[in-house]
Amino acid sequence: MTNDQLLRLTPARHRTALCTTLSPLALAVASMAMAQTPETSGEQPALEEILVTGTNIRGQDYSAPVPADVVTQDDLAASGFATTADLISRLPANTGSEANAFGFAQNNTLGTAQVNLRGLGLGATLTLLNNRRMATNASFADDGSTFVDINTIPVALIERVEVVKSGSSSIYGSDAVAGVVNFITRSDFDGFELQGNFQTSDQGSQDDLTLSGIAGWGNDTTHMTLAATYFDRSNLTFADRDFIPLDTELENIGKPGSFILLAPPQNPAFAGLPLRAPIPDPNCATAGGEAAGPVGFCLTDSRPFQELVSEEERVSVYADLRHDISDNTSLFVELLYADNEAVRGVLPSFPGLAAQIVVPPNNPHNPFGAPAVFVGRPLGPDVNPGSSAFESETARITFGGSHDFDDVWRADVSYVYAQNDFTAQFNDTNAANLAAALRGQGPGGEFLNVFGTAVLDPALAPSAALVDFVSVQPEVEYESDTHVLELGLSGALFELPGGQLGVAGGFQYRRNSAGFDASEELNAPRGTISFLPPIADFPSESLDVYAAYIEFGAPIHENVDLQLALRYEDYGGEIGDTLDPKAAIRWDVTDALTLRGSA
Repeated sequence: MTNDQLLRLTPARHRTALCTTLSPLALAVASMAMAQTPETSGEQPALEEILVTGTNIRGQDYSAPVPADVVTQDDLAASGFATTADLISRLPANTGSEANAFGFAQNNTLGTAQVNLRGLGLGATLTLLNNRRMATNASFADDGSTFVDINTIPVALIERVEVVKSGSSSIYGSDAVAGVVNFITRSDFDGFELQGNFQTSDQGSQDDLTLSGIAGWGNDTTHMTLAATYFDRSNLTFADRDFIPLDTELENIGKPGSFILLAPPQNPAFAGLPLRAPIPDPNCATAGGEAAGPVGFCLTDSRPFQELVSEEERVSVYADLRHDISDNTSLFVELLYADNEAVRGVLPSFPGLAAQIVVPPNNPHNPFGAPAVFVGRPLGPDVNPGSSAFESETARITFGGSHDFDDVWRADVSYVYAQNDFTAQFNDTNAANLAAALRGQGPGGEFLNVFGTAVLDPALAPSAALVDFVSVQPEVEYESDTHVLELGLSGALFELPGGQLGVAGGFQYRRNSAGFDASEELNAPRGTISFLPPIADFPSESLDVYAAYIEFGAPIHENVDLQLALRYEDYGGEIGDTLDPKAAIRWDVTDALTLRGSA
């Protein structure tokens, strides 16, 4: 096979040979460029049923003219990748995905990882499992794009990953505009295998533990595979790394904060301070802040209390069953379940920007003796750290079958149902309770102290009961589900100089539904909670997509392959439809030179 051809074979009981050459992976397997050839004894056996990612045509004579990479299970073991995200983050074609541990890059999707081929967006790469679609994550990235969470795939399950690095909308649909990543499972595995991976930082302050296992058994007609992965990651704060220059990225909305006087101060020590202008906390510098002068903001660095790497815990389980009814007909079923939980340590409150925080003059912690608007975080380093929690639960069932009419023609049918429930929980303060606490109407008549003295003197910091009284943990529950029914027919028409003219055609129906439900605090008008904006519930809406496709693979010469494809998709309603054609050609001029072009 050629250097970038990707092969997908039937289970091992049907497999007779496999010969591929692997493209190197930058930064991870740079020295791995090698060819794998089957062991032979006597006559070389013939390849049987093959599906090349990037085409729906099966056959031995057709090489799809698409740029592609393939990474095998042996490469994964040699590279030391502990998770699927580790692998994806090292793919040269992957640019701008959020497959990292830095929580601030994933405000709404912490704990997930995705593919972003050529930087065209998280929603522009189609991610498949055994050539079939996966669940769309219910939550969405900062830019509004949706994606498939690859953290749901047990790493021990992966036999190889096939990456098509060119637009494939005419083959797979409009969400494959940047390319396709196809995870192929070890569905022919026999025996039991257990893997463990432990990584720790050089200072011993952050650890990753991965435990993976796979088991498989069967006979000539039936085979079953089970796989699971457990992943546990501890957190890492900015303060845990001495190479991070703290006190260099300052904010003017921290604690100690700043104040805007609404009336002349009654305390002579503050006589002459301007009204309606920011004034640093009187203890700004001694409580850890930086004040430029008597008028201005108190600048603080919140990074010592926040995280570079967030705590995560993931469990994913997979099972499949494959059965041959006869020599020509096979059935299969695949089950996948994953639960991902991530917790990001943060300061216990957001800044009070959406609701004006007024400290009355009778608050005993108010040194001004005048009403003042507080600009900063009501709860800060003076109380225990807060956290934002994220949980993603995914379930997927796929079943179908295939029938070989003869040695050339084959029909396939499959159905996929996948669901994802994603919950994001944040920390904020209840504006009404916060105002009451500033007036001494908290539990036991306690006054909330938003001044720097709360940071300097633990006795003046808010009690745990008062913190609970003013705090609120609003959350958003997202849900999505995917239905995919696909029928396909593949075969060959007649002989060409380079081999048979392959043809594939079929029909696909997809139904995607998504919606979310925000908690009562987020449904309320702006100002009900101190920072987060209101979010209205979004009742689940559905999109039905009908697609039909046809593809021709023409080996017009022994070293020239032509691909012609056309796909029609109807989204209905105001969205409309799309007709996506493709023409691609590949010419192996010599063993060392290949020319490729596509439109």
